[in-house]
Amino acid sequence: MREILAIVKRLLKEKGYPPTIRENATVPGLTSTTVHGYLDRLQRRCFEFCRNDLPR
Repeated sequence: MREILAIVKRLLKEKGYPPTIRENATVPGLTSTTVHGYLDRLQRRCFEFCRNDLPR
């Protein structure tokens, strides 16, 4: 989960918007389903990095 958070933070800083599920799934051994689960858990833990007005 730390790897996902690091990717999200890095891409937010670089691009100004959150990465796609596919971009997050670039970590070896992760699938889009796994990434979805990690992102849901991170959001529940108050890491609000997704904006509801963006399709990502």
